[in-house]
Amino acid sequence: MDSYAPLLERLRVPQPSMQRLAVISIFEKLATAPSYLNADSNPGRDAISKCLHSNSPAVVDQSVRELCRFVKDSKMDVSRALLELQSSLEGTNSRFVDVFVKGIGFVVRFGFENHSTFCMDSADTHPFVNVLSCRMEVQSELVKQVLLFTTQSKQLGVVKVCKFLRPFLSYAILRTPFSDMSLAFVMHLISLMASICCSFPVDALPIMKLLTECLKYLPLKSVKDFNDFNCIVGYIADAYTVILRHLVAAESQVIREAQLCGVELLETIFSLSTDIHKHSSGMEPINKLSKHLLLEQKDMGLSYVPELSSLLLSLFLILIQSELEHEQLSTLKLITFLVKWKNDSGTSLGRVACCVSEELLFIIPVVNLVSSPCKSVKVAATDLLVLLEKHLVNLLNSPKLELTMPGELLHVSRLEDIILRLLQHLLMQDQPSLCSTFFLRFAPGGKTDVEGMHDQPELWVTQLREYSLQIVERRKSSLPVSLSQEVFMIEMPLLLGAISGVLVLKQSVARCAIDTLAAIGTLDPKLGVSLLLATLYYNNIFSTKDIKFHDISLKLLGLLPSLASHSLMTPLVVQTILPMLSKDVKPVLYATAIRLLCKTWEINDRIFGNLQEVLQPKEFTELISDRSIRVSMAASIRDICRRNPDRGVDLILAVSACIEGQDPIVQSLGFQSLAHLCEADVIDFYTAWDVIAKHVASYSEDPIVAYGVCLLLRWGAMDAEAYLEASKSVLQILWEVGSSRQAGDGSQWVKARASAFEALTHYEVTHIENGIPDFKKRNMELLISEVNPGVLRDIEAFEVKIIAHEHVNRRRVVKERRVTGNKIEKLLDVYPRVIFSAESCFV
Repeated sequence: MDSYAPLLERLRVPQPSMQRLAVISIFEKLATAPSYLNADSNPGRDAISKCLHSNSPAVVDQSVRELCRFVKDSKMDVSRALLELQSSLEGTNSRFVDVFVKGIGFVVRFGFENHSTFCMDSADTHPFVNVLSCRMEVQSELVKQVLLFTTQSKQLGVVKVCKFLRPFLSYAILRTPFSDMSLAFVMHLISLMASICCSFPVDALPIMKLLTECLKYLPLKSVKDFNDFNCIVGYIADAYTVILRHLVAAESQVIREAQLCGVELLETIFSLSTDIHKHSSGMEPINKLSKHLLLEQKDMGLSYVPELSSLLLSLFLILIQSELEHEQLSTLKLITFLVKWKNDSGTSLGRVACCVSEELLFIIPVVNLVSSPCKSVKVAATDLLVLLEKHLVNLLNSPKLELTMPGELLHVSRLEDIILRLLQHLLMQDQPSLCSTFFLRFAPGGKTDVEGMHDQPELWVTQLREYSLQIVERRKSSLPVSLSQEVFMIEMPLLLGAISGVLVLKQSVARCAIDTLAAIGTLDPKLGVSLLLATLYYNNIFSTKDIKFHDISLKLLGLLPSLASHSLMTPLVVQTILPMLSKDVKPVLYATAIRLLCKTWEINDRIFGNLQEVLQPKEFTELISDRSIRVSMAASIRDICRRNPDRGVDLILAVSACIEGQDPIVQSLGFQSLAHLCEADVIDFYTAWDVIAKHVASYSEDPIVAYGVCLLLRWGAMDAEAYLEASKSVLQILWEVGSSRQAGDGSQWVKARASAFEALTHYEVTHIENGIPDFKKRNMELLISEVNPGVLRDIEAFEVKIIAHEHVNRRRVVKERRVTGNKIEKLLDVYPRVIFSAESCFV
């Protein structure tokens, strides 16, 4: 220390120039001194520390300069210089802070440019992190040094520069506590870094990616945080637009990479939508900024890139979560813009018109918004549906479905990408599988909610339908619903409805998908209007002459009755069906409408008046030439009588019209309707039989009529004792049908004969023996000669009844009477005869 004492003493001279010369002399001596006096020795360290901790501005300034020169001349290691400067910065006066930060900035740049091993992957040892964490006054100068480092070091590789800055930027955002001052520093730093990128646009993309990555760590806990987030995103978006415009003008080779950088920026923004949509401003500012960013690209003449599909998927989730009209409107406009841009670029309706793409997922959510009371939302949703309709028509006209997005372009950690992967798997899957219910098997706590649903392979949509109906049944039964089922009911219906809506386009699973939509509608009545409109939308598309989806179209119409489970939906469903009951519509459509109205009545009895008006007896005479309509009416009457006999009585004239008809199917359905009324005892069988007996003559010629007659005649067994003569004719008809051999035992006759013997089992054997001449002989002949297994099963039950009757009632004969011995035996012999004598039984 004594060797440097005179020079250190000169630092106290009040003249700045003398102080600077003294500092220069100290460092010159340090550079030439032997090892025991050089900068690494204790005297040398103390001398450097005295210089750096001086209160004189000139001494501090010159000391920092000389220390930097020492590093530049390789007289001192970079790490040692950073340690000296950092320790001095932490204890110096606030007016010297900028000097030390500048010195640290120089040393960092020198080390980065001249030492390949100078790499700070950890925030714990990063020089900029150490500077930022030591005191607040460093922030202004630190920003300048970061920008200076970026511009001067980029010739070594911008990727390398970004790698060095990444720990510092992450720490600047993630450090705790994160105050308003911290956020202001981050905003200032990011805005200046984004701006400086505009000065070297060709090399700026890695820095833009780094800034985009920083967005993931910004706090989004309050409205202020969200507004600040919007500002930062705006800085990055503006810089990106300037860079892209320059690259396009220069026809650079990295234009596509720049577009992908923009996609990454938008993906990052929308990945935070789960937090963003909770705040007051919602997604509207983000949607507008995103549309502006994309519109700039389109105006530059750039084409839609397939990677933007991930943005569409993010918008899909945002759309199904949005509940505010302004959010819905901005989201719809952004989706419409993307779909139009995609179509104009020839990536959807042109070159790959037959491909299944992510736009199809929007059908149900967008249809859901068509019923919005807001005119703007309704118009935007309608415009988007028109675009989707064009894609659907081209898709359905293609011979084979294809996928637009290869699997490698999809991430596996995002929900929206998992949804698209699931959809692609279901569209390409032709066979049921056990793994299709994997997502339904597990609930919180490791307990299954889908017990008994995994025993055999089933389609995913089938499993989904069963699971939904299980939850519905538990709610109806007032049974407790698990937490996972509660979440499923609240958050999943619209999402799963969107997936099932796409599966309607695949004929092999379309029917199951429609059943699943019906179950989802029952699970969440709020989707009733959406599913009603979706049914009309799909049917409008399927009615195109080149699309052969007629069976699926009818199945879709079958979805309407299930929507009437909610009372508010009933008028809408009826208003949808009634126009199909006009006299000028096609018979098939008219017949379908009758059945739909009947199925709707089964769910909601309020519409019985509409149904009764359609099923008036006069309709059978007016529509006598349309067999499909008559059969539909008769089947509906049969269903009403079976489900609610009291309502069936109101249609007794229509039942009579069916029985009096000439069509065997209609007549058979009429007999079945009357059978249900007799079963419920709202109509006396033998009273009705006296009226209709003359209309059963064709039973011996037509098995369909014979089947209906037999179903009716079984209910004559209840009062056969009171109507012996009438019951004999009934029994003879049943025996004649059961023992007939017409048409070589065709399937219809087998069914009729089986129903005849099933009806005979309801009659007492004594009545059968009295009503059918020579019954035992004819019965034995039939039993021996019958060979049809379908009929033999019912004959077996019939013969068991006869045997049981014989066993109970036949007389037993004893050849020799044993002589009773003692008094006890005599008593036991007499006692039964006394108890069961005729007089005792009569009493």
